[in-house]
Amino acid sequence: MKIVIVDDHDIVRSGLANLLESQNRNYEIIAMLESGEKAYHFLSKNDADLVLMDISMNGISGIETARKILKRNNQQKIIILTMHDNPIFINQAFEIGVLGYLSKNKLTTDLFSAIESVRKNIKFISEDFQSVLNYSTDDKLKTLTPREFEIFKFFINGSTIDKIAEQLSISKKTVSNNLAEVKSKLEISSDFELFKLGIKYKILDQAPFGILE
Repeated sequence: MKIVIVDDHDIVRSGLANLLESQNRNYEIIAMLESGEKAYHFLSKNDADLVLMDISMNGISGIETARKILKRNNQQKIIILTMHDNPIFINQAFEIGVLGYLSKNKLTTDLFSAIESVRKNIKFISEDFQSVLNYSTDDKLKTLTPREFEIFKFFINGSTIDKIAEQLSISKKTVSNNLAEVKSKLEISSDFELFKLGIKYKILDQAPFGILE
């Protein structure tokens, strides 16, 4: 099995590689990459049986990277590795075709079960995250497309329209149109309300301007 590891922390990439290589299994690590952009370009020229990818990275996130990869090759097997138990992220991942959503806290116990499940096209989610799938979120958030959600997440975490356009390789007009569509779907009219929603559903790490939950 040819495996690509994608994470923006050297120690995580090395740790995953050591964990995989410690098993007497037919695993071959063909690339260890630090960004979604590099993963997307690598997989456009190379075949891999499995991609192990962090959700939170500099540049485009694991969710957006997975969306782009699966749009080009809907048979690509991907396992998301994360500390995020946010049901919005989990649902987004599975909706775009990711097969595994694995807690980084459970790598030593769950990684190989996840790999074997995904190898058979069976979805896998760490037990840590299963309970949150029943957590009630704003139904309006579920109407956002993966691209709209990605732009929403970038924007409320401080990226400018110019920066988002650069990171996602799209036009500034497309970013602005997507943000307008996000506000329309969420039935809100201001950036302030976007920030508040981001805090409420743990999409925004820190509250700007003294906003309180």
